[in-house]
Amino acid sequence: MIQGEDGRITAVNPAAERIQGRTADEMMGLTSDAPTWEAVREDGHPFPGNEHPSMVTLNTGAPQTSVVMGITRPSGERRWISINSEPIVDDGDARPRAVVTTFHDITERKQAEQRMADYVRRLEASMEQTLQAVATMVEMRDPYTAGHERRVGLIAFDIGRELGWSDERCRALQLAGLVHDIGKIAIPSEILTKPSHLSDLEMMIVRTHAERGYEILRDVQFPHPIAEIIYSHHERMDGQGYPRGLSGNEILPEARVLAVADVLESMSSHRPYRPALGIDLALAEIELNRASKYDADVVDAAVRMIRVNGYALPA
Repeated sequence: MIQGEDGRITAVNPAAERIQGRTADEMMGLTSDAPTWEAVREDGHPFPGNEHPSMVTLNTGAPQTSVVMGITRPSGERRWISINSEPIVDDGDARPRAVVTTFHDITERKQAEQRMADYVRRLEASMEQTLQAVATMVEMRDPYTAGHERRVGLIAFDIGRELGWSDERCRALQLAGLVHDIGKIAIPSEILTKPSHLSDLEMMIVRTHAERGYEILRDVQFPHPIAEIIYSHHERMDGQGYPRGLSGNEILPEARVLAVADVLESMSSHRPYRPALGIDLALAEIELNRASKYDADVVDAAVRMIRVNGYALPA
């Protein structure tokens, strides 16, 4: 298309007619902001006429490239186009006297991208359902802590958000929380459900659950390091955690968040050997050990989230 300095279309070639689903006569004299186009952005919001590449080029003299726009044909069909615009400038003039707009139909590409996105969403939903099934299996062996993993995942997600992490990263953190105790499958149920404090030997057996969880999931191809997060969620900043005695930056940031979320949920909930200690004692624990056992930024985010923002732990 060619548009004059007032933005009105003055010439249209046959390819433009085919893509637009309109004749040249139907398009002559129209401007980019005409309601006829029903132009939208990729997110579905209306595309303002003054931001159309041709109008930007007319107003600024700057070429525009690969701008994606959705248009609606007279039949009601939505098509997607990629637009380029180039100014036509006479010697000595600062402002273009016209603009040439070229575009090609990318509808099939957009549809393929949408199919791929839908497929990825289905895979992610399937993965989450599988992890939920695994978490339920763990709970069946340890009914006294039913819901613990789910709640830890939710708390970890919210701490991640408070830290300013992306939704994708927080979602991965939530999934890790959902199965962070999967290694307890390998722990005898009489130890898991013992209504009194554990002996040193029994505690040593329980502490193997982080490594067992890693061994169960390490060969599963997750888009995030779920197995490594699980492996490290009982490590501590001062190196006094388990099973590997990692410290500081050796511990994945996600595992540091999970560690704090785990403490908050565990201390606030009932256990076979003690009643719930409450959120105040849980906060006192992470504050007392801020920067020694627990990541300082994570502790600050959790405390801010609960004390300042009024966050309530999941029921």
